[in-house]
Amino acid sequence: MRNLNEEEKRIFLADILSQGIGIFLTADTSEERVSYAQKGLPLLLDQVMQFLRGEETSYEAVEQGRYWIEKATETDKKAALFILADQLKQKCAISQGHAAFLLLPAFYELTAEHQTQDASVGKERIDRLGSIIFPSTKSKKDIKMQLEFIGRILGLNVPEFIGEEALETLTKSIHMDSLSNSFALLSSEDIYNLYLSAFKMYRTPHGTLVKDETYKEIEERQNFVKGLQELTLETLLLTQKFLDEQHLTFFLGEGTMLGAVRHHGFIPWDDDVDILMPRDDYERLVGLAKEGKVPAELNFDALENNDKHWVLGAKMQLVRETDYVQEKVIPLSKCHGPYVDIFPLDYWPKENSLRQRWADLNVKICRRMLFLKTGYSKATNKNMIRIVLKFITLFVTNRQIENYAMWNMKKFFHKERNYMVNLCSYYPFYKQVFPVKCYQEKRMVSFEGHDMPIPKAYDTILKKIYGKKYDSIPPYSVTEFRRHAFSLKSKSQENI
Repeated sequence: MRNLNEEEKRIFLADILSQGIGIFLTADTSEERVSYAQKGLPLLLDQVMQFLRGEETSYEAVEQGRYWIEKATETDKKAALFILADQLKQKCAISQGHAAFLLLPAFYELTAEHQTQDASVGKERIDRLGSIIFPSTKSKKDIKMQLEFIGRILGLNVPEFIGEEALETLTKSIHMDSLSNSFALLSSEDIYNLYLSAFKMYRTPHGTLVKDETYKEIEERQNFVKGLQELTLETLLLTQKFLDEQHLTFFLGEGTMLGAVRHHGFIPWDDDVDILMPRDDYERLVGLAKEGKVPAELNFDALENNDKHWVLGAKMQLVRETDYVQEKVIPLSKCHGPYVDIFPLDYWPKENSLRQRWADLNVKICRRMLFLKTGYSKATNKNMIRIVLKFITLFVTNRQIENYAMWNMKKFFHKERNYMVNLCSYYPFYKQVFPVKCYQEKRMVSFEGHDMPIPKAYDTILKKIYGKKYDSIPPYSVTEFRRHAFSLKSKSQENI
C-alpha cells in the first residue's frame, strides 16, 4: 500500500469500502460476517484522509480494516451489488470499486424501501451502517447523500452516459437468479434504474432521459467554487510573498488550516482563505498599507484605512477584475473580487473570565452594528436585539463603532499575557483561546502544491475548534447549506 500513487489509493479505498458497505445490504450474509465488516469499516473511514495524504501512521489501521472487510466478504464475491458493478466496470472502463460506489446510493435506497415492507434483520443493519458512516454526528439521516459525498471525497467521477440502447443491453445481460441474495429483490426494472442512477440520469414522465437536476446543481456549484478557489489561491500567494518580504509572521487559520491539514489544500466546498497574525505583526502591516507599500496587485482594506469597512479583521483583495464579484461590498470598497481574510491574534489573560466574556460580547455587538451600519447586512430578521442595534446605529458613526470594537479587542494588549485569542472568528471565543506557546512555532504544510505556514500546535487548535474527529470525513450536512458570498458577472446571480 505504501507504493500506491494517489489515484491507486482512491481506487483501493473505493473497492474495499464498497465491499464493506455492501455487506450490510446483502440478504444471506451471516451475522458473523456483518460483525467483521462492523470492525473494519470504522478503521478505514477514520483513516481515509490520512491514507490519501500518505501519512505513515494510517497504513496499519487501513491494513487492519482491509483484513476485516476481506474476512467479511470472502464468500460474498457474488453479491448483487458486485455483479452489477462488474458489468458497469467493463462498460465504462472504471474500477469495480468505482462502479460499486456509483451504484451504492440507489442500491441502499432500494434496500431501505424494501425494509419498509419487511423490517426484519435489514432495518437493524441499515441503522448500524448509519452509525458507522456518520461518526461525528448524532444524526443518521440521509445515508444515501453521505454515500454520494464519500464518493466525491474519493474523486469518483460519474462517467458519460452510455446511451439508452446500451443501457438496455447492459440490463438484459444480468441473470436474475444470480441476484437473489440482495435485501432488495431486484427486478429488471430495478436493475435498469440502478444503472440509470449510476449515470445520474432519470426518466421524465414523458419518457425522456435527462440529467438529474440535483447532480447538475452540485456539478455547477463545484465548478463555481473551483474557479473561485484558483483566484483566491492567487491572492494568497501574492499576500504570502509580500508578508515574507516584510518578515511578518502569519499562519493559515480556521477552515483554511483545517483544509491544509485534512485535504492539503482547500476544503473542497470552501472558497475563502483565513490567515492569522499576531497583533504586533498585524499593526505593522497596517502601517505598511498606510505608507503605500502593499504591492499594486493587492488592496489592503481594513477599519484603519477605510471608513466603510464592514468587518473587524482586514481583507487583502485582488485588485484585478475577475468574473467573480461580491456585489454587497461594491459600495463599501474599491475592490470587490477574491480576497484573503486577515485576523489579528490578541492577548487574553485567562482561558475564561467575566471581563473577557464582556469584551467578547462587545466585539460581537460591534460586528453586528457594522454589518447594519454599512449596509453589508440590511436584514434584522425581525430579531428584537438586531432591531435595537439597527436603531442605535442611527446615532453613532462607523468610526465610533470601529474604535469601540478595537478598544475591546486590544483591551489586554498593553503587556504580554499567557493566552492569545482570535476575536474576529464567528466561533465562540472559548474555542479560540489558546496558550501563547501554540503560536510561537510554525510548521510548513502543502496547500494546493505550495508551502504554507500553520501553527506547530495545529492539532490542539483544530481539535478545540472542530472536535477530535476533525481529520475524518465529515457528514454531508456540513456542505449542504454552504452559501457563497460571490456571484458571476456573466450570470448576474448570487449564491450559486
